[in-house]
Amino acid sequence: MATHRSWISRPAVGTLLAVLLSVPAAGGTFLKSSDYKDGEEVVKVFLHDDDYAKMISEVERNDSDFDWAWAKTADGKMKEKVKTLGFDIHSAKTVLIPEVKKFNKGMVPDDTLKAVRESLSSAFKELGIETVATGGDLTFEAVLVDYKKDSTYAVFAMIQPFIELEARLKDNRTGETLLLIRDQSHGDDPAVAAFNFADGLVRFMQ
Repeated sequence: MATHRSWISRPAVGTLLAVLLSVPAAGGTFLKSSDYKDGEEVVKVFLHDDDYAKMISEVERNDSDFDWAWAKTADGKMKEKVKTLGFDIHSAKTVLIPEVKKFNKGMVPDDTLKAVRESLSSAFKELGIETVATGGDLTFEAVLVDYKKDSTYAVFAMIQPFIELEARLKDNRTGETLLLIRDQSHGDDPAVAAFNFADGLVRFMQ
């Protein structure tokens, strides 16, 4: 009787290991992380070393968390659990969200980049802030640095599709940076991953 041998491809194992190894250790800055140092990640295409030196891992607020982030806080101190932001997002009425650019290795469908921007616009609408074509009280700029369009079945788990973004929230009225993010968001497909990132952004800033 023929026996069936289950197996998994080396690329799938490699993908799983890359995801597992990319899980940040709590408390460190992105500048000192293996993600930054190993040379495999796309870095310094939007945010740079002075940003990375401020961003710490596993930042949480209001049941939302980001892999790496920095925020202006009420006490001026950045910790993993952010209690009070040092800005009132609801004081802004308008936001400029530029076209989302890609810097990942390989191709990305235009629809995915549009889905990211549309989800971000919906996020600010949820906060009572209108997206405008020019000007704006705020600018929220995001770029895509990694992307995976399909699920991968690996030894220990299924790896969902994801998008990985770097983002900056700037207050155009003062010139201040309010929020820096580098986060890998997962979902049933990249559009859902974009929605999940935007939903997390809303909850973090509410």
